[in-house]
Amino acid sequence: RTVTGVQTCALPILGLESGSPKILKIMQKGATVDMGRKAVALSRKYIREIEASFIFGYIGEDRDTIRDTVRFAKEIGVMPSTFIATPFPGTELYRMAMEKGRIVDEEAYLSTLDKVSIFGGNSLNLTDLSADEARQAIKEAIKEITRYYFIKYPAIPFRRLVSSLREYGLARTVCKVFNKVKI
Repeated sequence: RTVTGVQTCALPILGLESGSPKILKIMQKGATVDMGRKAVALSRKYIREIEASFIFGYIGEDRDTIRDTVRFAKEIGVMPSTFIATPFPGTELYRMAMEKGRIVDEEAYLSTLDKVSIFGGNSLNLTDLSADEARQAIKEAIKEITRYYFIKYPAIPFRRLVSSLREYGLARTVCKVFNKVKI
């Protein structure tokens, strides 16, 4: 969208990825938790609403690193966007998963890559927890972060919904909310 000919950013998403120094180091992001805090603070000076993405289930993840990320997400208080670490061919995470023996049958893994879901149990467990422990801990973490944000900032999701209704209409907004179509 443009306002008086100037391109605007609807909702910036900061790829903070984790609140755990250990996981950020494994991810080789070249970033620290403190850099994430500073990025959020700087963004807030100029932008009213921001979002941050977090990846759970990375190699080396355990209950402590999951808790670190939950604490960090709650501390910075931005709308969370959560993802599950998924090794795709050609990525460093894929190489690490192969090297550590997390991908046992490569062909079988690749054939189910389009069905990855922590909730459905199809995800590859890269963590230092058992598959059931990881699934439960990650589900609880995502639920806690999301609930905290929506309770602390109830007006923001409502404003975004109203804005989306104005811009896209009811049908497209419903589809967008439920990720049925890409808008």
